[in-house]
Amino acid sequence: EGSVHPARLDGLVGEVQSYLARRLRGLVVVRARLPDHLRAVKEYFLLGRGDLFQALIEVTRGLATLAPTETPDHDVNEPYRKAALLSFADEDPMFSRTRLVLDPGGKDTAGAGGGSGGEEA
Repeated sequence: EGSVHPARLDGLVGEVQSYLARRLRGLVVVRARLPDHLRAVKEYFLLGRGDLFQALIEVTRGLATLAPTETPDHDVNEPYRKAALLSFADEDPMFSRTRLVLDPGGKDTAGAGGGSGGEEA
């Protein structure tokens, strides 16, 4: 009576695995909108939106000749937002979740400082 049947245990493990896979898909893919976030990473950080980055190049043409300021993140994100207006990227709901982060010191910003590694998508 107290023995476990391997076939029955295997079937139970399979049912639990199927349930958890469906639940995880519902949470990650549907509720958290994983495909939208991956598309945003591709478009905004892997240069998938060439029009945005062309506009960014044009808007920041003179920025490199200016002296550095105390707010480099702000200095680069203002032109980034302007380029988004020019390329209509600002109409994408995921764009508002992106920002550029500069690390002029060369240290790792994705570490213990709050996980701000340059993108929020």
